[in-house]
Amino acid sequence: ANYTTKDLHESLATVHLNREPGKKSAYSNYGFGLLGKLLEVKTGKSYETLVQENVCEPLGLQNTTTQLSAQQKERLTPGHNPKGEMVSNWDFDALAGCGAIRSDTEDLLKFIKANLETVDSKISQSLAETQKFHFKKFSGGVGLGWQIKEPVERLTIYWHNGGTGGYVSFIGFDKNNKVGVVVLSNYGDAWSGDASVDKIGIKLLKIG
Repeated sequence: ANYTTKDLHESLATVHLNREPGKKSAYSNYGFGLLGKLLEVKTGKSYETLVQENVCEPLGLQNTTTQLSAQQKERLTPGHNPKGEMVSNWDFDALAGCGAIRSDTEDLLKFIKANLETVDSKISQSLAETQKFHFKKFSGGVGLGWQIKEPVERLTIYWHNGGTGGYVSFIGFDKNNKVGVVVLSNYGDAWSGDASVDKIGIKLLKIG
């Protein structure tokens, strides 16, 4: 929450790439946060407005936001650290694109359904673009946001996870069998490297 646009600009002035673009893929929260800020600069709209106009409204997602209403705050399940202690929520300013979105199971299942469907609409075309390989390596690669594993017991799995203070999440789907899974936990540590929620999600996709 204390990392501002000024901090981002100062950081970018000192960044040096350690490899040529396109040669290797590596996940970067900083990169996603920067992308969100660039979209704000390009459109002149806030990240929240962009999320609502381009994703939530077309898909009917009513509980997906970066700014919780008073009613949504009352419904928010508190996060807990590995010791079981309640912890405060993480809030984002300049790097909203890497983790500011809050959602619920109902909305995330709607999002999965939209990714599994083939509909002639602008949002459907955009979702299909995110599922294309943009960097590929042995047994998988990445789309736009999605991690892609193929084959996993004859499944091609599109998945992504997330973690902030006291919360861990997994979302994934298999297009061949039209199966999707959402796993949300209010117990965890984003920095611990605990992949148990991911394992639950992948296991459920295999069962499905």
